[in-house]
Amino acid sequence: MNFLSTLLQNASAAIWLAIDNTGNAATTVTNAAADGTQTATPPAGGGFMDILPQIVIWGGLFVAMYFFLIRPQRKRDKAQREMQQALRVGDKVLTTAGFYGKIVDVGSDAFIIEFGDNRGVRVPVRKSDVLGIKTPDMSPPNREITDEDEKKKDKKEEKDKEKAKE
Repeated sequence: MNFLSTLLQNASAAIWLAIDNTGNAATTVTNAAADGTQTATPPAGGGFMDILPQIVIWGGLFVAMYFFLIRPQRKRDKAQREMQQALRVGDKVLTTAGFYGKIVDVGSDAFIIEFGDNRGVRVPVRKSDVLGIKTPDMSPPNREITDEDEKKKDKKEEKDKEKAKE
């Protein structure tokens, strides 16, 4: 308590929130001076002008979010819907599950897609579950031969030579 009273005595200015006679909140600044105390009350706030900067900042934030998040997502959704509406029988597609298939029938809200090589697996799939027209890449992967691969190959050749000698 002693520390608090010392701190208040040594302060050159203390700011208090007071309610004036009209019921409005006003800030009262009390200055401690050698000849006594002096009190000054600033004029009342400007009303709308006090919150205008906050409105501008929040408005700008929402506009930025619209242009960076909402608008691009809507464009992607629109392009996806147009692509799904343009799919026809015979198109080879990729589903959201990662399966490649061929459309054999088109319904109002679903496709009948044929999966696999045996032509007997036909599954109804929602139009929204088709990612797009795509055929699988069945070419062998391009893989670089590393030193480890060479060592494994050499060891295998040595074992084969030993077996041949026996």
